Amino acid sequence: MNNKIRSKKIMISIVILTVILWLMTVAIINYSLRGGLILLIFSIVASISSICIICVWLIRKIKPGISSYKLFGIVDMVIEGMIIIYAVYDMLTDTGMMAGIKGFLLLFFVAPIPLVLLIIDIILYVKCKKKNDIKSTVSEDSRCQ
Repeated sequence: MNNKIRSKKIMISIVILTVILWLMTVAIINYSLRGGLILLIFSIVASISSICIICVWLIRKIKPGISSYKLFGIVDMVIEGMIIIYAVYDMLTDTGMMAGIKGFLLLFFVAPIPLVLLIIDIILYVKCKKKNDIKSTVSEDSRCQ
C-alpha cells in the first residue's frame, strides 16, 4: 500500500514539475529569448518524459509483469513516430510563405529529444540487466522489471 501511495505522489510531482517548467518558459521567453529557448528545451524533455512515465505507470497498473524500461522505450518510440509523421505531413501539405516551417522545426529540433531519451533508457536497461546478471538474482520482482 505504501508503494502505491509513493508512486502516485511521484506521478503528481512529475506533472506539476512539467507544468511549472512550461509556465516558466512562457514567462521568461518574453524577456530573454536565449533563456526562454533553453527552458523550452527542458520543458519539451520534461513533457515527453512525463508522458512516457505516466503511460508506463498506467500500463503497469493493468499488467504489472511488463518491464518498465521496455514500456518506456515503446512509448518513447511511438511519440517519436508521431512527431516525425506530423512533421513530414506538415512539410508536404502546407502552402504559402512559411510552408512547412513548423514541420521543419519539429523534425530538426524536437525529434532528436525522444531519441536521446531512448538511448538513455537503453543504457539504463543494459546496466540494470548486467547488474542483475552479475548478482545472479534475477527474479520476478527484479529492479529491471
